[in-house]
Amino acid sequence: MNKIGNRTSPEMMPDWTSIKNEYLTDTITLRELAKKYGVSASAICSRSKREGWGKQVEQLRELATAKVKEQVVQQKCDNAERAIRIVDAAMIKIEDGIYQTKSKDSKALKDYVDMLTKLKEFGVFQTAENDVKIAIAEEGEEYAD
Repeated sequence: MNKIGNRTSPEMMPDWTSIKNEYLTDTITLRELAKKYGVSASAICSRSKREGWGKQVEQLRELATAKVKEQVVQQKCDNAERAIRIVDAAMIKIEDGIYQTKSKDSKALKDYVDMLTKLKEFGVFQTAENDVKIAIAEEGEEYAD
């Protein structure tokens, strides 16, 4: 390195900002950084320890993990909301079908109960099937499982 008195010339100084940024944001090792920037691994290691780069990497990873978790939770909420809208729309069609079906048409009513049973697998509602069974019983029909 060129020295001016006891100082290293600015053009020969390592670009510590770039080295640190790359260390914090990439998966590159200290040895790889040393080779890339022409600095000894021990100099990078010393600076890293002195400035707490390892702790900063940990904090960045925690932030990234929290952000990913937040996105996953939001996606799950969006999916649940969509499923509820789909089930609500299906319920409206099923209810309309039940009300439009003649009371003596037990096969059609059974088909609607089967649809409700399939929707029940979503876990969105639990009593709809019983409500239909009660409605069929009130009409004097027998519900066949």
